[in-house]
Amino acid sequence: MNHQDHLKRVLDLFSAWRAERKPRQKIPDKLWSEALELSKGLGVTRTCQELRLNQGTFKLYREKIEGSTSAESTAQDFLELPRSPLAPNSFRADISIELPKGRRVDIRLEESDVETASRFLRLLISDS
Repeated sequence: MNHQDHLKRVLDLFSAWRAERKPRQKIPDKLWSEALELSKGLGVTRTCQELRLNQGTFKLYREKIEGSTSAESTAQDFLELPRSPLAPNSFRADISIELPKGRRVDIRLEESDVETASRFLRLLISDS
């Protein structure tokens, strides 16, 4: 089945469900599974646009299905960076943070001193 046919089939499933659902009823797992499968061919953004789904909710559901949470991922993906022997008190770091609703923040710390960077990161983590 090509992507367009798959999209039409999943759109029909969502349309039928939306026509019969009760207010505030959650999307059934079967429809989420169909949307996840569709996103493998169309991508998350287009799938969410076509099916009128919230990207942040979609990504949370995908994490739930894949068996990991963002908190677990963050803890597992932590990597301590060694200091450079040439500049032991400075470093460069690129930080990407996924926010709800499909938003992303990219931060680049260039030649930051360690104390400034750690204060910034503590502030960032305490606000989340």
